[in-house]
Amino acid sequence: MEITAYVGEEQNAYFAARLSKTLTGTVRCGFKDPGGVLASARVGGTVGGDCLALRDDGRLSARTLLSAQAAEGSVQGYLEVRLCRDDPAVCTQPIEGSPWYLPYKVKVLKPSNLSPLQPLPGAFAWSQSWGRASRNADVPASVSALNFNRRWSNRNVTWARMSDGGRIYTNWSLYGGQRELGAFSEQDGARLWGPLQAMDWLSTPAAGNGRIWAVTRVPDLTVNQDRAVLAAFDGTTGQQVRQVLLEDAAPFSPSRTITQSPVLDAGSVYASTTLGQVSRHRESDASKVWSVRPTPGFFGATWGSDYPFSVADGRVAGFDGSTLWALDAGNGATLFTLKLTKAAAAAAVTGTPTAPALGPSGTAYVSMHYAVNPQDLGTGLWAVDLAKGTQRWFTPGVASNAVERAGTVYVAGMDNSLLALDAATGKELWRWNVPLEDAELWPQTSDLKAVLVLVGKLAFVSVGGSATGATYAIDLDSHQPVWRYHQGGDLTVTENGVLLINGAVAINLR
Repeated sequence: MEITAYVGEEQNAYFAARLSKTLTGTVRCGFKDPGGVLASARVGGTVGGDCLALRDDGRLSARTLLSAQAAEGSVQGYLEVRLCRDDPAVCTQPIEGSPWYLPYKVKVLKPSNLSPLQPLPGAFAWSQSWGRASRNADVPASVSALNFNRRWSNRNVTWARMSDGGRIYTNWSLYGGQRELGAFSEQDGARLWGPLQAMDWLSTPAAGNGRIWAVTRVPDLTVNQDRAVLAAFDGTTGQQVRQVLLEDAAPFSPSRTITQSPVLDAGSVYASTTLGQVSRHRESDASKVWSVRPTPGFFGATWGSDYPFSVADGRVAGFDGSTLWALDAGNGATLFTLKLTKAAAAAAVTGTPTAPALGPSGTAYVSMHYAVNPQDLGTGLWAVDLAKGTQRWFTPGVASNAVERAGTVYVAGMDNSLLALDAATGKELWRWNVPLEDAELWPQTSDLKAVLVLVGKLAFVSVGGSATGATYAIDLDSHQPVWRYHQGGDLTVTENGVLLINGAVAINLR
């Protein structure tokens, strides 16, 4: 077991072992660290409880914390693991094979590396979800895992997904679905301004050209209803500078349903509402160019929920849970609507549809990952020819967004894998399977998903959350992992070559 950790922090360490027999009755566990490097190596607990987790395939796993007193450098030691019918501190009735001795090596690093920020050739401002208006999260920049190091860590920046001009913006949930907006420094994670609490946020933000855009809701007492508006804020100060009405009235929702962030593309801002209305506005003054409702939609019309879309090559393409639609970005005219086959089951599952990733080949990739069973055809990846408005292929068992590059589509599978698929046929070209010790982190239920971003010759795939997740870098040539970080979450790659993991951790990529 190898662990990478940081000076002055308690961190999760993970180990796993496989039993050769089935356990019956009450079994207690204990593990301890004679070397004293692990802070919470405990004695006592029930298998399947707070000591060791027992999986269906016989694997045992546990998490413990590295001592905050560990100094920079490398430390080696071992864990003693006991499974007993009685008190593990005494263990007069051990399970066959107990105790086990698991060696470890801990590499302790300095907590931060605040090198000067410089633009990374090929990188761009991460202005919206998945970086670009196309939602195709591909960054054509050259990076090497040998140069990766942690820039800073700041839990207060959680949910920061947008970056622009050395600032990162966070829009996080409060009680009752309320959200706040704030700005932090990419240089060191320090707060620059905010939070702004006076708004009733209906979307996460988009950031670009020194402004932040978001959909908010304001009350109109003249008609006793709420109205949805597109608002713009100064990225330096947080002061609101523009506001334009999106629709006559927004549906009343006790949970304050959140819609996706606006989309910035070629001098325009595109926004959607919880009623399924999509509109285009001029970025200069927020004036409306056109506004349409593409389809009645299962989500948009029935539940007043998310209505995600993407923009590329003069098209606006969205997905309402069962139907993919495409509009002419110039005038809002409908190009086609297409009900995706095998999508009906997915639409019936509680969850939110995802925005299509519009690949460079003129293909829209729609991924849904809500089904518990990886073989359930209600979860998967659809490929649609945008020029013809026809479905090309479908593959089940998808756990992430899709990214297309040079005729290959990359996606995380619900079977603990990173998949490379042929863009024309959907045929599997190769796969990487997550190591045994990390397999429990991978999405196993409808509540979990993975996040995928390509940077140069590496695929960054992140699973789980900040406390129990992991982020990997997989070499696209060798199909092998070259880097791992012990936290997961949404991924952002800034124009300065900084990888943000859930906004709270910044990694220098050079």
